[in-house]
Amino acid sequence: MSDKTETTDVDASTSDALASTIRRLESTVDDLQRQLDELRAERTPSATPVAGAAPTTPAAIVDHPDEPDRRQLLRRAGAATAGALAGGMVLAAGTATPAAAANGGNMILGANNSATNLTQLTGTMAVETSNSTNTFSAESSIPSGGDAIRGFAYGTNGVGVRASSTNGPGLIIQNGTQVIPPQAGSWQVGAFLIAGSHLHYCYSGGTGPASKWARLSTTFIAFDGPIRVYDSRPGTVPATPPKTRFSDHEERTLSLTVNNAIPAGISPTAVAVNLTATNTNPGGYFTAWRSTIPWPGTSSVNWSMANQTIANQSVIRTNGLAQIKVRCEGAGGADLVVDVVGYYL
Repeated sequence: MSDKTETTDVDASTSDALASTIRRLESTVDDLQRQLDELRAERTPSATPVAGAAPTTPAAIVDHPDEPDRRQLLRRAGAATAGALAGGMVLAAGTATPAAAANGGNMILGANNSATNLTQLTGTMAVETSNSTNTFSAESSIPSGGDAIRGFAYGTNGVGVRASSTNGPGLIIQNGTQVIPPQAGSWQVGAFLIAGSHLHYCYSGGTGPASKWARLSTTFIAFDGPIRVYDSRPGTVPATPPKTRFSDHEERTLSLTVNNAIPAGISPTAVAVNLTATNTNPGGYFTAWRSTIPWPGTSSVNWSMANQTIANQSVIRTNGLAQIKVRCEGAGGADLVVDVVGYYL
């Protein structure tokens, strides 16, 4: 029988974890030894020893002569652990976490910490952190869902989560891939979502599309003065045809980018326009609406006599290309003038 011992290589990560554990144990032993020395110094009688008398040690802290040095014991334990690993102890890949704090252990800074029990901090200021980059980061990795940060406040003026900043925004909500209403998930009243570059608030909870949301970030951009984008009369803007009087039942799609009323790259959700009917027939109306749906059968500006000029303001949803559709109803037709006074983002 051969006395040769077969050795098994320990992967680098396991070796590093072991070395880190040994260093941490040695540091702990050094700290305990220092505290023990301080206690011994405090318990030692202050009187000057009598010449020739044997020194005495308080009974409470007498070391047993046959007790091995604690530091040596721990170092031997570390060496034994290393030998066991080198001799073939197998650790499951990915399960070893360097310097991980478990239940009952101290929180370890700069390393992973794990526990199965709840950790609670109490006090008027339970946790306060300061950092030049990200002060605090929390992540929930539960597949079925979970809260990365949850705040509760008790009392008359309690605040669950308070955010403030000297120069930057106090709070940023990021979720650019969401659609409204959400197509999945369970949503409660009070939830906020970012979708399509806008902030939305859940005012009626439900699962997926059953939830109801209100957009909070609608902004109206008002012009200094109306900007003309269409005039059906010849010799006016725009230069592109048709530049003729509307006939009965005629529909036209109008662009609102003429004269840079809606700047390039802007996709408004709606526009505020002045609609002016002129050179009218004895009676009729114009309708303006979003071009992606059929004519709604309603009116935006009405007249009741021939050769009349009459205007009305209307807010119309656009088709995403800064366009609207108009329709004339009334035998004999009329001319139409469209001025944009602002738009909604």
